[in-house]
Amino acid sequence: MNHTERQLLYRLPWSLHDNPIAWIEVTDVCNLSCAGCYRATVTGHKTLAQVREEVDLMRAWRNPDNVSISGGEPLLHPDLLEIVAYIHACGLKPVLLTNGVLLDSSRIRALKQAGLAGFTLHVDSTQARPGWAACDELALNALRLELARMIAAVPGLVTVFNATVTAATLASVPALMRWACDHAQIVHGVVFITHRHTSLCNHSACDAHGAPVDPRALGYVQHAPAAPHVTAAEINTAITTVIPEYQPAGFLGGTASHTSAKWLAGIVLVTGRHVLGPVGRRTLELAQVMYHVRRGRYLAYSTRTRVSLLALLLAVIDPVLRRTACAWLRGLLRRPWRFFSRVHVLTIGVIQAPDILADGRVDMCDGCPDITWYAGQMVNSCRLDECRLFGAFLTPAQRKPHT
Repeated sequence: MNHTERQLLYRLPWSLHDNPIAWIEVTDVCNLSCAGCYRATVTGHKTLAQVREEVDLMRAWRNPDNVSISGGEPLLHPDLLEIVAYIHACGLKPVLLTNGVLLDSSRIRALKQAGLAGFTLHVDSTQARPGWAACDELALNALRLELARMIAAVPGLVTVFNATVTAATLASVPALMRWACDHAQIVHGVVFITHRHTSLCNHSACDAHGAPVDPRALGYVQHAPAAPHVTAAEINTAITTVIPEYQPAGFLGGTASHTSAKWLAGIVLVTGRHVLGPVGRRTLELAQVMYHVRRGRYLAYSTRTRVSLLALLLAVIDPVLRRTACAWLRGLLRRPWRFFSRVHVLTIGVIQAPDILADGRVDMCDGCPDITWYAGQMVNSCRLDECRLFGAFLTPAQRKPHT
């Protein structure tokens, strides 16, 4: 991200202690084995008392608006309905992060009745999913649509899909983006996450005392030379092949590199299958500030999936939204009946996995939304297994050549 690009984006005002997301991992057991997974099965299901304690700690120290119920696969947890109900009773939005394998209509209804606000479903071709193992990303759209329709049958739930993007699947991003736009009435967001992999051919690792360790127990460590890393910028470029006018509205930078964009957040407005265009940084900034003024916390997952046409009045302060509004008005001249079409909100997220810089530092997400609670402290969830397996974050070190 260069200086000019930085000026076009709103730096999301999220921090360690004032962050819209609380990340709660209720289990480390899973029914799939995804490439690059960051969670080993070590402890199994947490008790309901443990989960409630973590929710209370996050409320006290994190100031969240929603709680991401994660794992492992949280649908395997025997007390999931009680967990959702407790989070809802605390005045927070429970959002379930799931691969959807165990999802069915009755379970969706029960979760909604318990207070669930929505789902983030991880579906991609790295999962070796039973019955879909041979499918590429485009073929998996049939499964995504099946899941989205099943959730849409229970009104009031937000549906977001995420997918890990590898060098091999980067070319599929435009088609996935087009699919999401075509189904914006039931798909409310998409998140693209760059594949995380660290090659032992290039780096070794040390514990907190500087002693070398063998990190092969970590799911994202591999022994072969690593494939080229996909960047958030590359994914953003792929999105613009489908929505040429698209640009993100907000970002989170890195902890070690001032030029990195670790999170890119955008919003496009869609009517029918027609993309009106994106909103800009001013709209996102106003939404964050006004939500904080009204609720005392920032917003990540919105349950508002449609907007009134009056929202286009924000074009007065947002030049990006102004162009979107003008495109909408020009479209009305050709197709006046579209005035009565609902305008849907489609959020777009791009997340770049931790990067090891040339000097061995790890570039994390500044203001990380996915920090979780472990052993009396908040820990980045994507590096939690380093703490669980080795007692602390590992320090990458450039492998010295043999002499």
